[in-house]
Amino acid sequence: MSDIPYTQTAHLTDGHSKGVTALAFNSDGSLLATAGLDGTLCIWNTSTWTLSDVYYAKNPIVSVAWYTANTLICGLEDGVMSSVVKDGEKITHVSGHWAHLYPVEWLAVRDNLVASGAHRELSVWEWDTNAGLVHLVKGFSLPGSDGKTGESEDDSEVLITGVFWAPTMLVVAYLHHGIRLFDTEDWKNVANIDTQCMIVSSSLSPNGAYMAISDPARGFTIYDLDAAKAIRTFEHDIGGSERAVPVLFVHGGHAILSGSMVGRVNIWYINASFKLPYLPMPSEYIFTSVVVCIVKRLQMNRRF
Repeated sequence: MSDIPYTQTAHLTDGHSKGVTALAFNSDGSLLATAGLDGTLCIWNTSTWTLSDVYYAKNPIVSVAWYTANTLICGLEDGVMSSVVKDGEKITHVSGHWAHLYPVEWLAVRDNLVASGAHRELSVWEWDTNAGLVHLVKGFSLPGSDGKTGESEDDSEVLITGVFWAPTMLVVAYLHHGIRLFDTEDWKNVANIDTQCMIVSSSLSPNGAYMAISDPARGFTIYDLDAAKAIRTFEHDIGGSERAVPVLFVHGGHAILSGSMVGRVNIWYINASFKLPYLPMPSEYIFTSVVVCIVKRLQMNRRF
């Protein structure tokens, strides 16, 4: 394959005065939400790639996730989680509550449940965006504390680097403490995977069976969660050591998309270990957040 099978659709230059921290398409791909360090939440119409609406928060927005096709959950730097409701062309309602001691960097939504990760704090909330009601379902203990509140037995800093919903599990990645799986019935920690490396970014496959992690020393590694082992590794020039380079499953879980610090964005096909040529990006840009819109989900008929 000699030609890159992707072309630039749009270049969104307005809306943010500082760095973009998070991106998210809604369920049908009609809207794209972008959040920034300037406290701005921009909602873009993907049919015209024009700015549909803007919400200005008092603090930087560091994470964003769609709760419904027209409602967003935002995580702020001051530990606040806010819901933003869009009715037609306008944002009609905003409500929030203080949820964490640290910036809310990770959000995952399933039905009426919102999982949030903030530094070392992990919580699950039941959220009614129409009534503006939020209920804490579960606050999790630190890794290594054996279910007790307090400090971890491991001296390494506890830092969450990914939160995801699998069919029957809540999957959480930690910088120094590997991958942890929690049962969604009783919220017990049912499995731990020692990755033998730092995890600076992570992504769960659409079927919930695999996790891709970004390791600043080696590149990207794919883990089989059932077997608790690595099955693929891809080396990548990320532009310096110990950088938080994002990784994301694409094409129904058959490939991963990577960001970088040197303006190089790649796609690897996992089964064939095949890498496409670099996607055409400005070389001076730093890519710290990636997102994909799945218009038609590919069927996964075989394992990796």
